[in-house]
This record gives sequence, C-alpha cells and structure tokens, in this order.
Amino acid sequence: MKQVMNYNKDNGLLNMIRRTDPMIKRYGHDQSPAEMEADKSRNRYKDFTKYINKKYGNNSLLKLFESNLSDGQKIQQIDQWWSEYENR
Repeated sequence: MKQVMNYNKDNGLLNMIRRTDPMIKRYGHDQSPAEMEADKSRNRYKDFTKYINKKYGNNSLLKLFESNLSDGQKIQQIDQWWSEYENR
C-alpha cells in the first residue's frame, strides 16, 4: 500500500495515463478531443438544468429524481423537458 501511495504522490498514475492515452500525450489533458467533448457536454447539461429551473422552479430535476414516480415516468418527464429545451 505504501508503494501505491508513493506512486500516486509522485504523479506516477498521471504519468502512466499520459503514456497510455495517445490523445492526452498528443494534446495534453485540457486540449484532448475527449476532454473538449466532456466540457461541451457539461456546459450543455448546465444550460439544460438552468432552463428547467427557470421554467419549472429551482431544483426541478432533483425533485423529479427524489419523487415517488416510477423510473419510466421520470424518463418520460426528462424526455419531455429535453424536447422543450431543444425546441425553444
């Protein structure tokens, strides 16, 4: 266990990932295509939740997840909200 802790402490894990992921090695972490796509998706999710909160009230998505509706009903509601968001 001590070896693992020292390995991580010295950025060994990060260096191992850099060596094994050619995109990170080529572009660096923040500029890799996968990271840029993740940023785009995160921003879209934030925009979606902001839209839902504005239209239906704060924490609407959280309240939906915590509700007693079935998973199928929750999915239908999210699909409806997503459709509204996409077609605004």
